[in-house]
Amino acid sequence: MNQILSVELNNNNKQPSKSIDIKKIVIFFAIAIVVIGIIFVIVNGVKVYSNKEAKDKAIEQQTEPQVEFSEISNDEAKFIIHHDKPIVKLSYSWNDGEEIDINTNNRTYISYTVPVKDGTNILKIKITDDIGSVATVEKIYTKEVADIKIDYSMIGNIFKVKATDKEEMQSISYEWNSNGNETVVKMTEDVQDKKSLEVEIEVPKGQNTLKVIATNKKGNTKVFEKPILGVEPPKIQIQKDGEYLVINVKDENVLTLVDYDLNNIKYRINLTTYDAQYYNNIEGLSVKTDAQGQIIEMEYRQLMTDKGVNIIKLTATNKQNGDATFEGKCTN
Repeated sequence: MNQILSVELNNNNKQPSKSIDIKKIVIFFAIAIVVIGIIFVIVNGVKVYSNKEAKDKAIEQQTEPQVEFSEISNDEAKFIIHHDKPIVKLSYSWNDGEEIDINTNNRTYISYTVPVKDGTNILKIKITDDIGSVATVEKIYTKEVADIKIDYSMIGNIFKVKATDKEEMQSISYEWNSNGNETVVKMTEDVQDKKSLEVEIEVPKGQNTLKVIATNKKGNTKVFEKPILGVEPPKIQIQKDGEYLVINVKDENVLTLVDYDLNNIKYRINLTTYDAQYYNNIEGLSVKTDAQGQIIEMEYRQLMTDKGVNIIKLTATNKQNGDATFEGKCTN
């Protein structure tokens, strides 16, 4: 029985030892967690400091690009950009309009020319370099709008262009079908009215587009474009036969109208109203037709009622609106 008690007493003595071991483990993990937390705080603190230092360093390295503006003409403006860092993106816009991107190729020097809009406008340039710095530069441009007036007419196969302005005219240039072969007609010193300039342009056969640029002394321009059908004009022949003028007009493109003025009395022969037989039944008038029955030649004997000098002015028109004119005198 004493032995039993002895065993029980020994078991009771071992319980405090287990409790002490558990406390040590808890204390160890608590200390470990605190140490890890301290290390985490230190690492993050170092990282934040490093990022701030790098950011501060980048801010210190930021520099503004240098932009120079110049005007090439009334129609074009040029800007030059100098920067100590590669330019990765560049765009421009007028006022608050659409931005137009320019290829930079990461250059530090860029020269570019843009067309200037009419009136007063703001040119905005946005520059982005390789560290992400963005600079915006603005410049106001005022483009004078030319008040050049352009009039034109076509006689036969000759297209006449006349440019008039309140300023002195400098030149008229033109080209056909944007072929790059530009012809320039300049104002000459012997012209008295220098505010007006006129040129005569021969029209090539077929459908063509004529581009005309009129320029005044200030460099202001006016552009004019027009599609023109170049055709062979009618051929006119007038001769005297006694008291008569024999008027003969031919055109393979089909005749449509003959207008003439004899001593300030106007006459018209409309060749589109009736068939050929109708005209051939009129005294003094006869016509010829092509295979399709369209009139390609007419002849008329016009009596000269006035004695002395008779003045005739005639215009013939074909189906393609090609005109030919004639002006002459004949003594009766």
